[in-house]
Amino acid sequence: MSGERAVFSTQAHVFEIDPQTKKKWIPTSSHAVKVAFYHDPSRKTYRIISIESSKALVNSTITANMNFTKTSPKFGQWSDHRANTVYGLGFTSEDDLVLFVEKFTEAKVAARELMRERQQANQKMADNEKPQSPASFGDSSPTSPSSKSPSVISPPASTPGGTMSSHTPLLTSPPPVVSVTPSRLRPEDPTGSESEGSSEEKTQRKVSDSGSVTMNGNGTGSVSPKLIEPIVKLTNGHSKETSSDAQLETIKLENSRLKMALATSATNVKKWESEMTTLKNNNARLTAALEESTQHVAQWKTMLQKYKEENDQYKRKIQELEHDRDQESVNAEGQEAIKRENEELKEVLSAVQIDLENNMEEVDKNKTELVSLEFQLEESRSKLQGYEEENQGLVGQVSLLEDQLKMASVASRRKLTDAQKKQSQFGSKLEELLQLHRDIETHLKV
Repeated sequence: MSGERAVFSTQAHVFEIDPQTKKKWIPTSSHAVKVAFYHDPSRKTYRIISIESSKALVNSTITANMNFTKTSPKFGQWSDHRANTVYGLGFTSEDDLVLFVEKFTEAKVAARELMRERQQANQKMADNEKPQSPASFGDSSPTSPSSKSPSVISPPASTPGGTMSSHTPLLTSPPPVVSVTPSRLRPEDPTGSESEGSSEEKTQRKVSDSGSVTMNGNGTGSVSPKLIEPIVKLTNGHSKETSSDAQLETIKLENSRLKMALATSATNVKKWESEMTTLKNNNARLTAALEESTQHVAQWKTMLQKYKEENDQYKRKIQELEHDRDQESVNAEGQEAIKRENEELKEVLSAVQIDLENNMEEVDKNKTELVSLEFQLEESRSKLQGYEEENQGLVGQVSLLEDQLKMASVASRRKLTDAQKKQSQFGSKLEELLQLHRDIETHLKV
């Protein structure tokens, strides 16, 4: 409470709601006591504190959600969820209640501003800690299957061992193709007869063993289904290969996302460990301050007892002097001397009483500081426990993410092997297609 200072105080009777019935008030003060607002400029917080005979009657931190309700011209109440109770104050006049409401409203507005600032700071921190978009990691974005057209795929080069190289580029100029229109794709006549006028106007040349390609004299030709079937199979194989590539890219994206999540979790763990260390240091500092205040309270109590004993001695001495003055007859000089001594004793007694009042105020202030330190110590302990629990949860999440990363890596390697096998098969099929294309060209040239 070293940083707090009283900004407003008044006198009022303190009440608390019955925790069992929640319907009747229980007086906690024997008479009207001091109720004060304390403000901490460093933390920007307000507290309502009331103490009677070293007992804290009210120790309530004002939050943005609190409301002070005026139930009668001289009585008001508010609910404190942290203390799990409802406080009531009975004032001696309506003006005191109005001033208290104004100060309560001012403290509530300050609490709302503090909450808004904290929310903005948390939002800014969350924006700074957002992971980058996966699209910023180079070539990790999946390639659209429509961008790989079969018309621009050439046969991949083979390695000296005869297998396909995984680093050979596939996007080259398209090979020459035979122009085939639907009107030219017609099956041969099963009876072996030609169409009208074909025997006189067209010269027929049948190429290949089964007559799969037929060229006529006017340059037109027909392709049998046997020649089309391998082309269809090859196209289907290419579609499957494109799907495998898309799956592989998706696995890479998932792998990158898991790595980013793991890095973010590690950063959060370090941040919570730093905050935990800070809380432990604050806890040790508050404990030392509490012990020091306890020692000062004991010293002040000893001094207060000493002043009380001196005051009692002076009072007895005054009584004895007054008794002697009444019992004995003294001369004028003696009486004047007694009066002077009496005046001196009265002055000493007044000085002692002033010192006693000052010491009492200082004792009350230190008691309030002691209550505040105890409250801050409890808050620090609860926060430390919460951070330890959150740290354990983060350690579990990191372990789970590591397991998922390992599983994703194994699956990625397995799918990469399958994709390489499919790529090899695709290369062999493509070579067969080129060989078939060369055979067709050869037959067409014959």
